[in-house]
Amino acid sequence: LTLAVCFVLLTAFTARAEMTVGVFDLQEVASKSDVLKEGQAAIKKEFDPRKTKLDASAADLQTRANAVAAANATEQQRTEFLNLQRKYNEQANTYVADLQKAELRVRKDVDLVIIAAAKNYAKKKGYTLILDTEAAIYFEDSMDVTKDMITEVNAQWRSMKK
Repeated sequence: LTLAVCFVLLTAFTARAEMTVGVFDLQEVASKSDVLKEGQAAIKKEFDPRKTKLDASAADLQTRANAVAAANATEQQRTEFLNLQRKYNEQANTYVADLQKAELRVRKDVDLVIIAAAKNYAKKKGYTLILDTEAAIYFEDSMDVTKDMITEVNAQWRSMKK
């Protein structure tokens, strides 16, 4: 599908007198972008304390599980353990769901910034087409604008944060 889209785009652009194509490594640009780094730092700051609490709860739950496994555990101890286990599972599931939502928000931010930066870069440098290296079967090294795109993405992010 990607190749078909690229072929259609390239065919459409061939009608133009001159076509200038740039390619960049999307994964490299994303991983080296300030928007991703800042997003990951914010996630760490928000979720590390919750993970620490969950880990402590898990350790406490294991200790209680060992006590309940003993032959002399009362019915009340077993019931308390099951309630704590249920509560822990709910907290762990909520933590995972919240973490996934936060990561998705950061990924969307990264995508939006990269798209805006690619448009700006293409306009500034006169490119008619900018592609991810994954979409190109072959390209000359001179077409690779990955380093420039990293700079452009970080500049775009700074301007969007204002």
